[in-house]
Amino acid sequence: MALVSLDLRPSSAETSRKCDMNGGCKLWQWYEPGTTLYLQQVLNDLVSTVREVKTENSEIRASLANSRAVIDGLVTERNVYEAKSMGQKEECGSFAEMACRIKMLEESR
Repeated sequence: MALVSLDLRPSSAETSRKCDMNGGCKLWQWYEPGTTLYLQQVLNDLVSTVREVKTENSEIRASLANSRAVIDGLVTERNVYEAKSMGQKEECGSFAEMACRIKMLEESR
């Protein structure tokens, strides 16, 4: 025979529904007493500072993403330029070799 465990405590959803239906719970009133005006102002300042920092952080991240895109574009342009200049150097090298061969052929005649 299997033992079945039953939890007879109400769930938090049931508890909150009962509190809402009965005019709200007063738990916070005795659990957490009111704060002073100074402490309320400190908490409000803290909340506004955190919001400002989050906004600034998102702006910095957006700026960083834009900067990375610009850098990637510049790197691509540089790579294309280097590839073109390497091709021109190879052409110049082959031109010099050809001139040298022509000179050797003329001398051998």
